[in-house]
Amino acid sequence: MIRQDPWECLLSFLCSSAKSISHIRCIVESLCRISGEKIALGTYLGYGFPEAACIGSEGHLESVRAGFRAGYLLNASQCIDRHQLLALKDLSYREARQRLMGLRGVGKKVADCTLLYSLDFLEAFPIDTWIKKGLEKVYFKGRRTGEKKMEEFVSNHFGRYAGYAQLYLYHFWRQQSLRND
Repeated sequence: MIRQDPWECLLSFLCSSAKSISHIRCIVESLCRISGEKIALGTYLGYGFPEAACIGSEGHLESVRAGFRAGYLLNASQCIDRHQLLALKDLSYREARQRLMGLRGVGKKVADCTLLYSLDFLEAFPIDTWIKKGLEKVYFKGRRTGEKKMEEFVSNHFGRYAGYAQLYLYHFWRQQSLRND
């Protein structure tokens, strides 16, 4: 399990809505290039992830091709910082999830990704398209299943380490899909 910086994790997943992994990578790299600190290492020039205070205006963010997500990034930079994100560790999973979902653009998936990949909430189980299809196929006999029922199943079946199961299932189902294409 990775333990990504919570600020980087939140902003990266805010960029993920309706985007492919390669597009998300481009947005994040552009965001770093226009707002992050320049880092030179020999002949290599890179850019650090921008702090909340370095995120410019919505117009500034349009240049990274974030589209409608630009407003989410700007709102997050104005409403929460790394220290406030780290303070979520002191809350229960449900409370931390609700706090994150109070931010514009943060739904259950973005909140769960942030909690799992950066704040050690191992019970978080992000449900995206791959996971939903896989759960329905394997655990619900191919039947379309509502979000609430799926969340209850995941919590009861995988328990407090559901996040580990999510990583394995995501990887497996994605690889299966790539092989079948």
